[in-house]
Amino acid sequence: MTEITRRTALKAAAWSTPVVALAVSAPAAAAASATPVYSIYQPHAGWGTDGVFTLEAYVRQGITPVDDVVVTWTLNPGSLIYTATTYGDEGFANKNPTDVPDSVTTATISAEDATVTIPVTDGRPV
Repeated sequence: MTEITRRTALKAAAWSTPVVALAVSAPAAAAASATPVYSIYQPHAGWGTDGVFTLEAYVRQGITPVDDVVVTWTLNPGSLIYTATTYGDEGFANKNPTDVPDSVTTATISAEDATVTIPVTDGRPV
């Protein structure tokens, strides 16, 4: 029968500890660097020539448009928040709020794990 010495046991423990630590930290590191699954495309926030303020966005999961996803627009300055849910085969969401002040300059749009910030446009006639 083979006798295990204290030195052999300590050597085995020293080699196994880094392996266990690596195995435990690998899933956490993989999750932290994951690429976003959702994307926002053709985002819009601004006034049209008709004077109506419009918020629009399309949402995709990978390359597929998605239905029934909540889209949030945050207008700044002022932190005004509006939401709408995507609908239809194109993953489209829109909103026409009537209480938007002329001072807003940017819109941050988010849906699931995607976020984009765009300038607010002003297409109103002067």
